[in-house]
Amino acid sequence: MGFQERVRDLVGMLAEAVRRVWLEMQSFVALVRAGAIGIERPRRLLSMLGALRDYGRVGSMTRNAELRYGSRPAIADERGELTFAALDEQVNRLANALRARGLGAGSSVGILCRNHRSPLIVLFAAARLGVNAIWLNTAFSARQAGEVAAREDVQLLVHDAEFTELVSGIALSHGRLVCTPDLPDRDEVERRRLHRRWRQGNRERTALFR
Repeated sequence: MGFQERVRDLVGMLAEAVRRVWLEMQSFVALVRAGAIGIERPRRLLSMLGALRDYGRVGSMTRNAELRYGSRPAIADERGELTFAALDEQVNRLANALRARGLGAGSSVGILCRNHRSPLIVLFAAARLGVNAIWLNTAFSARQAGEVAAREDVQLLVHDAEFTELVSGIALSHGRLVCTPDLPDRDEVERRRLHRRWRQGNRERTALFR
């Protein structure tokens, strides 16, 4: 290879390096503007990095969100609001319960739930242990649910109480966990819904006068 070819290759490599650095900087700025990355206190940053190391990207999400947002609401469903701190605490409790049942890295947990907090808690708890989370469609028949559970080697199934009969024939080495939320009555649901709307409206009105 001649001298000119070497220079051309070197220039090309430098140009590619500059391009990649520029793209990384743009991505970083976008994440900062979106609030995904912020300036953290050293102690908090060390805790967040420790959670990332111990639990992985998904498993550490609720822990790091708890460190940053604590008492702010994370989830709102029919049962009310759940703060980031309470969410992480429930994820940690479930992770310990799954570990106590003998589940760990490489195991599989099936999720057959409607749209509420429980499937999210299961997802993060499973990730914290390195357990695979397998989502089952709530429109499945008993045969379809059984086929998917068998194919994906689901060892434990977490499901809403309404699906108890549907999944009763599925063979599971580690059993089942039934989500039985203590749902408030309709009046309480309406009261909470109106309260959330009032809070949202109040925040919007406040923002207008800042």
